[in-house]
Amino acid sequence: MMEPERLNVWSLRTFCLITGSSRGLGQRMAVRFAQLLPKDSAIVLAARDSKGLTTTKKTIEEIRDDVSIYIWTVDLAEVTETTLEQSLNTILMELGSSPAQFQQAFLVHNAASMGDVSALFTGQTDSAYLNRYWRLNLTQVVILNSVFWKKFDVCSIQQKLVINITSICAKQAFKSWSIYCSGKLVLLYCATCFKVNMQKRVTNSQWYLFYANPDTSQNANPTNPNGNCKR
Repeated sequence: MMEPERLNVWSLRTFCLITGSSRGLGQRMAVRFAQLLPKDSAIVLAARDSKGLTTTKKTIEEIRDDVSIYIWTVDLAEVTETTLEQSLNTILMELGSSPAQFQQAFLVHNAASMGDVSALFTGQTDSAYLNRYWRLNLTQVVILNSVFWKKFDVCSIQQKLVINITSICAKQAFKSWSIYCSGKLVLLYCATCFKVNMQKRVTNSQWYLFYANPDTSQNANPTNPNGNCKR
C-alpha cells in the first residue's frame, strides 16, 4: 500500500512542543519553526532553564507576533504521567486553545544530557545518578510521547510529526561513553517501534517520524564529567 502524500508542513495550523528549547539546537529549531509555521500556530518551549526559555521566546516575538509562544519550565527527569497530563491541560487552557483547533501536531524530543562521559562502564556505581539519567534520557521521552499523542488524538489533526534527536552514538561505541551510547541506542529502537505501531494503527492522520543528528560526538568534551552538550 502506497504511503499517502505528505501535507505541506508549513501550511497547517500547528501545535508544537519542543523539549530542551532554552538553548542550542532546541532553541534554533524553535526560532526556525516560528518563522515557517502559519499564523495562529502555537509553540511550547520546554526546559529547566527559565532564563534561556525567555530568551528563546523574545527572539521569536521579534520576528512573529501572530504565533503563540508558551514557556513551560519543567524538569523532565521528575515528570509522571499525571503531572504531564495536568501540564498539557494547563498549557492549552492558558493558550485559550484546544487540540481540535489545530490541523497538525509536532513533538520534538530534544531534551537530554550526555551525563558523565569520563567514567568507564565498570566505574558506573551510583544508582541514584543512573536512575535520574535514565529518567531524563529515556523514561520521560516514552511517557511524554504517550501522553502528548493521547491528548492530540482528535479528528482535526491531519498530520502528526515526531522529531527524535539522535546521534551516531546510537550505532557506534565510544570509550567511556557507555551510558550515553546505550541510552541513544534504546531510544532509537523505542522510536522505531513507535513508528511501526503507528503504521499499523487505524487512524485518520498521517504519521511521520524524523531523526536529527546534531553530531554530538564532535562537540563533546570527554574530560568534563557533566558533558558540555546538555540540551
